[in-house]
Amino acid sequence: MRKLLIVMVTIGALVGCATQNSSQYKNTVWVPLNPVGTDFKKDNYDCVQQSRTSWSGGGTGGLGLFMMLQARRSAEGQAEDLFNMCMEAKGYILRNKEEVAEYKRIAEEKNSDPNRGFTGITFGYVPEQKPIIVKVFPNSPAAKAGLKANDIIIERDGHAIPNVGELRNMKPVKVGDWVEYKVLRGTEELVFKVQTIKKEQLQ
Repeated sequence: MRKLLIVMVTIGALVGCATQNSSQYKNTVWVPLNPVGTDFKKDNYDCVQQSRTSWSGGGTGGLGLFMMLQARRSAEGQAEDLFNMCMEAKGYILRNKEEVAEYKRIAEEKNSDPNRGFTGITFGYVPEQKPIIVKVFPNSPAAKAGLKANDIIIERDGHAIPNVGELRNMKPVKVGDWVEYKVLRGTEELVFKVQTIKKEQLQ
């Protein structure tokens, strides 16, 4: 009975550690660095398949069970590392959900300014994301100028744009202002001048 109790306490301690380690990902989310053209479900599935590992434990009694649980914990840790490496290789970063929600809130708050001018393009929220145009509103100044989804913004008004964070930190434009975008489309660099309008005018 005493031997059984020791084994049960050992199992509880190991399972508790495993649960604690996995709980660190409950408040996180994988964010694509390229917000256009990514298929999260497929990428996630592929990485799960690649990270699968096998394990086996030998022996009987408390010692054999202890070694088996150690092997399982080690295999699960390796699988988790492989999964993370796979997702990062596919162009994802792991970010806190609350941080991502805060980035979105700040962007929406800035967009609610009645004096702010809009060109008719949208891009990501997370600072590390590539400054890729996600959407161009139909009949917007950006659409009429020739900007397209998937264009990568490399400059705005002569200022280099390495990521979304740099773009969002630039001084907001007012209604009626002109904005110059230099974008990369394939291997070609193109320049577009766009006059901003009110948000209500976007369709």
